[in-house]
Amino acid sequence: MAGIMTVYAFSGIILIYRDTNFLKSEKEYHKVLDKNLNEKQLKTELKMKGLEVTSEKDNVLYFKVFRKKLYRLNTKLL
Repeated sequence: MAGIMTVYAFSGIILIYRDTNFLKSEKEYHKVLDKNLNEKQLKTELKMKGLEVTSEKDNVLYFKVFRKKLYRLNTKLL
């Protein structure tokens, strides 16, 4: 009985703090890409499903993956 109560208490704590950065970690990836990639080629090079380019300004592509986080790719540096 104590084991079930411990699991229940732990899951409650996790659910309370799920909106914070309590269990999240930042990941950084580096990959060299070809110049002048369009949206379809960018999807295949990065191998990310759900990639959607939202805008492009001054050789910088802004895109989202699964409509969640906004990423920035500077095409001038490629």
